[in-house]
Amino acid sequence: MHGLEQQTKESIQILKQRNCPFVIALNKIDRLYMWNKNDWSAFNYTFKKQKENTKNEFQDRLEKILTELSEEGLNCQLYWENKNPRKYVSMVPTSAITGEGIADLIMVIVKLTQKFMLKTIEYHDKLECTVLEVKNIEGLGTTIDVILTNGILRESDTIVLCGMNGPIVTVIRALLTPQPLKELRIKNEYIHHKSIKACIGVKISANGLEEVLCGTSLFVANNKEDIDDYKNKVMTDVSDVFNHVDKSGVGLYVMASTLGSLEALLIFLNDSKIPVFAVNIGTVQKKDVKKASIMREKGRPEYSVILAFDVKIDPEAEKEAQTLGVEIMQKDIIYHLFDAFTAYSQKIEMEKKKNKLTDAIFPCELAIINDCVFNKKDPIIMGVKIVSGILKIGTP
Repeated sequence: MHGLEQQTKESIQILKQRNCPFVIALNKIDRLYMWNKNDWSAFNYTFKKQKENTKNEFQDRLEKILTELSEEGLNCQLYWENKNPRKYVSMVPTSAITGEGIADLIMVIVKLTQKFMLKTIEYHDKLECTVLEVKNIEGLGTTIDVILTNGILRESDTIVLCGMNGPIVTVIRALLTPQPLKELRIKNEYIHHKSIKACIGVKISANGLEEVLCGTSLFVANNKEDIDDYKNKVMTDVSDVFNHVDKSGVGLYVMASTLGSLEALLIFLNDSKIPVFAVNIGTVQKKDVKKASIMREKGRPEYSVILAFDVKIDPEAEKEAQTLGVEIMQKDIIYHLFDAFTAYSQKIEMEKKKNKLTDAIFPCELAIINDCVFNKKDPIIMGVKIVSGILKIGTP
């Protein structure tokens, strides 16, 4: 509906740089004028049932998108017209609300993956596991949702994870998966497993998971000799992130939902020459606001800001921010966050200029007019002639 947004263009460039096969979802077809929805239908089936003017609007929007994509150096075709996936990028019209075209999208992705990435998706025994989400579940405590891409996880395995304040070593208490056709992130009755084989999403219950960082790797270290090696290995992702933090101790406080999104945001801010003095992952808490307020004490109120990317804000933190004068900017798109901070910086700059206007002294030379001294004591009242310069209120 909006054509190519800035983040779409950025995504295309990343995909092209990495030579990664991809498809394009033309989402929100249900927003076309007078769209007659057919829940979870294949696109061509539902499109035949639409009125002529709806079909025409689809064609108009499609042509505009094709033009914009060609400006980005992409040759694209609707997936059923695409006879050469190596030369053309397939486009799949979808609606995330009605489910129309979603089956087409899954089919195209599977076909593309099997054609171009078969070796990449072959199963092997070496463990590959990534933390997706850290969640507190009633009765289980803090758990982690992970994607097990390769290998096997077993109950009572010793695992090494990346934490904000250092590596975390713990033992798996339970491996849990949802009931069939249920969502892993929604609370329901879980199925317990003694061991689980890739590829699958699984919930892990264990002690000391509170500070685990989303987007980092999980390692199994059943030999005590391996634990120290994995401790170093698991923390390499975090050391990359801290390379983007300003060593001067002056800058913004940045928060994101995962390590990957935090790194993306830091690289973007670094490219935009915006300094960052501290980072964190997860919900914005009271302690984060207190850290961000340090910039006011350092005489840099323009940096007393928390950029919160794709995270929630604790109500206590909002109250603390109002008290300490910390600005919390919360967005789900990096560019919107950048725009919000740019607007805030301009506002602060204008306020500084206004304040300096009263401090500025405009030089001038005056001559007292004879017989026009009306009061010799405080307040002195007299008539003057401005010989040169500008006379303003507040001039000493």
